[in-house]
Amino acid sequence: VFSSPVPLPPPAGFRRSMRLCRRKARLNQQSCYSRCPSSCYSTLAAPYEEVVRYQRHPTDRHRLIILVGPAGVGVNELRRRLITSNPREFQSATPHTTRVQKSYEMNGREYHYISKETFENMVYSHRMLEYGEYKGYLYGTSIDAVRTVLDAGKICVIDLEPQ
Repeated sequence: VFSSPVPLPPPAGFRRSMRLCRRKARLNQQSCYSRCPSSCYSTLAAPYEEVVRYQRHPTDRHRLIILVGPAGVGVNELRRRLITSNPREFQSATPHTTRVQKSYEMNGREYHYISKETFENMVYSHRMLEYGEYKGYLYGTSIDAVRTVLDAGKICVIDLEPQ
């Protein structure tokens, strides 16, 4: 009686991927448009997505802004210019490091200087938002450092380089 399973519709709130649909169509030698529902390819007609400006309610906390991009595209420069343009509204989180503090540096200004053991404990307890190693020293941004900026009533801006 049930010779072939009936395909289930995609779960509510999700659209089928056009890329996956094309791959399946190629394998089955069928037209993608005959296999996919109209919502699957409706995004092809609109080459842009409408964006609405976010208006924060005065009682809401500021949000974290993360700028992501590979090395050399200017993400760090964009973060620096954003903070320089309005330092009363934007601030970067102070990162943590295991390197030795230099004589002209102040703990908590350039970096939070901590031991390697403390840094690793923060990583294992999921208290680091991002971290990495450079020249044998560990560097990273903790969740607490981000919260400190947000609690000060500022928008925290950080930049990440995907690995």
